Amino acid sequence: MATRRFTYMGYGGTKEYVQALRDIVVAIMIEKPGTVDTLDKVLSVKGVDMVQWGGSDYSMGIGRAGERYSPALREVERRVFETAIKMGVPPRAEIATGIRRSISSTWASGTFSVGTDITILHQWWKSQGEDLRKALAARARRRLQRRYGLLGGAAGAHLQEPCGSIGRKTHSATGCP
Repeated sequence: MATRRFTYMGYGGTKEYVQALRDIVVAIMIEKPGTVDTLDKVLSVKGVDMVQWGGSDYSMGIGRAGERYSPALREVERRVFETAIKMGVPPRAEIATGIRRSISSTWASGTFSVGTDITILHQWWKSQGEDLRKALAARARRRLQRRYGLLGGAAGAHLQEPCGSIGRKTHSATGCP
């Protein structure tokens, strides 16, 4: 038995320590072609509690980097999940990617991940930033419409954008000031 953070200075020897080691969840990341090829053997090892699909690493391992969402790799992921379920080992799906296309296997196992903190934050910042960009652009358009009397449609057809700032009055024939 190895030293764990929660017992570093008081290594082992207690019933709580032994129970804590028993309570550890053993999850195997399925990300190597060899592991996929021998999945039945891997999942038959006593004590494996869960599997996690590693599509990015798997795609690199088979020489198809960046193709983790390709139909061929989705098929491998599906086979991994189905094999795990058949053998009584729950697969853990990523909600952002896996749950939409393998919802029955995901919910059958009841295990899923919402992603890492940095991924969750990045997605939030990206969506909120996009919403902010749209809101600011709409506000800028409204202000320009009020300032320059832009009405849009046929009434504003003589106002073009290709020669510079949005809303700048331009010559309708050339599109330039």
